[in-house]
Amino acid sequence: MRDIGKNIKTLRMAKGMTQEDLAAALFVTRQTVSNYENGRSRPDLDMLLNIAQVLDTDATAILYGPPQPPCRKPALIRLAVGGAALAVVWGARLYLAGLNPAKLLIVWAILAEWVLRPLSLFLLGWELLQLGSLTGKLTPLRGKKWVIFRRVVLVVTVVGALMFLPDILWICGGAVNKLLGTSFQLNDIIPALGWSGYVKSWLHTSFSVFYLILGALCWLAGLGNKKPRDENK
Repeated sequence: MRDIGKNIKTLRMAKGMTQEDLAAALFVTRQTVSNYENGRSRPDLDMLLNIAQVLDTDATAILYGPPQPPCRKPALIRLAVGGAALAVVWGARLYLAGLNPAKLLIVWAILAEWVLRPLSLFLLGWELLQLGSLTGKLTPLRGKKWVIFRRVVLVVTVVGALMFLPDILWICGGAVNKLLGTSFQLNDIIPALGWSGYVKSWLHTSFSVFYLILGALCWLAGLGNKKPRDENK
């Protein structure tokens, strides 16, 4: 009883209404509203619905209280952990990029270019969405949108792998030459797969942006903080 009255008072004050304002909107006396709020009487079902309509809410908020704001602590923890991981990954990539090419083994080149860069951009996108979850209202993808998202990611990933096939073959050929001491050149056999430096640069930039967006979309896909949807808005 008292909880309902307290909820009515809380919602009324949040709306910026006085007891007189609420009473006038409900066509009752101010004392009736005061009795509701103090628990001396309770509104019937019709009056409960009328109060909810005047206060721009629903009966659930009056019965159980207004929805509480989500706890920010979990998002802050994820933000800190993701930031630390991003710093480690980005630092490792910068370290490998600064090595003398003569000392840069093919394995480390693969690690820097094909693992650390996508991972760092993925983390960056995820971090941006964590910041968004602290300041805005974002909901993860569900249903048909989630299915479309998965298909887009699959198609873009396959297309990206095909576009970078010359680089992959070059890396494999370099590894084979290093292990066997040969000078075998895959480009001599498959010259049609070679891309110009400009095209490669454009592709690298495009897929860098893709990984950044992918990191962000993975939050929307449900890998990050899931805020409940407010069905009343």
